Amino acid sequence: MVGMHEARVARTVAREVEGRGLAGHELRLIVSGGHADRAAFEAALRTQLAVELPDVDVARIEIVYRPGPQLCNGCAGAFIAPPGERCPMCGSDGTPLPAPERVELHWAER
Repeated sequence: MVGMHEARVARTVAREVEGRGLAGHELRLIVSGGHADRAAFEAALRTQLAVELPDVDVARIEIVYRPGPQLCNGCAGAFIAPPGERCPMCGSDGTPLPAPERVELHWAER
């Protein structure tokens, strides 16, 4: 299911892609903060990007997640890692700590 948040992000990305004439470029979105369920966010975002950018193969848009602060569910240690990575101290799952969301658009020049 696509949420209003992902729809807003997709509209913003689409405006930038169209405004800068980037439809034929290799595109990368760099995401930091805000997403505990990376897979659900990415699926919803790609669905909405396909609606907003019908002439772009959204499967080819690379989505990269920056490391962020997490708290280990096993040993309660704090560590920095992308969402979904395990604690380097004990191997347990981590819970991303609240952080402001940021989505950056990068592209390769042709």
